[in-house]
Amino acid sequence: MKVEPIRDKQVIRECMEYLKCKDEKYYVMFCIGIFTALRISDITNLKVRDVYCRNRISIKQKKTKKYIDIPINNELKKILKDYCKDKPGHWYLIKSRVGHNKPVTTTMCYKVLKEMADYLNIDRVGCHTMRKTGAYHMYKQSKNNIGTVMKILGHKDPSITLMYIGITTEDVDNTVRKLKYW
Repeated sequence: MKVEPIRDKQVIRECMEYLKCKDEKYYVMFCIGIFTALRISDITNLKVRDVYCRNRISIKQKKTKKYIDIPINNELKKILKDYCKDKPGHWYLIKSRVGHNKPVTTTMCYKVLKEMADYLNIDRVGCHTMRKTGAYHMYKQSKNNIGTVMKILGHKDPSITLMYIGITTEDVDNTVRKLKYW
């Protein structure tokens, strides 16, 4: 199944509300995913000290082994500050209930997101939905600056990024239809 970004901001808010009620750590996971476009494997490896009272997330990506340095915007900073304030710096941010200080598994993250999607009646949701959602909204809010989104995602070709974030034929058609010169 190919997952898609969540394009509707109201649906994103419903996802956040659902996850916050279910378990705050999954709410935080989702927020990090949509505000930074990090992969789930990088989110689950974050420790409290990586994000608490910081302006940036600077990590070595698990998949690519490349170092990235992503700013933490003010909305996410508030969420992280509230969540982290009483947690030791060496704890995993999204900590499993199993074991002393282990990160939650990506399988568990998927299960929680699938439950959320089923409850909210959203199709084509998985862990990568968070990354795609973040990238999609970064693209839209940057007035379609594909270069910036490519850099954030680590892509080398704009066509890959456009396909990745789910820019559809309908989006292209609407853009062409709205084009005016006078």
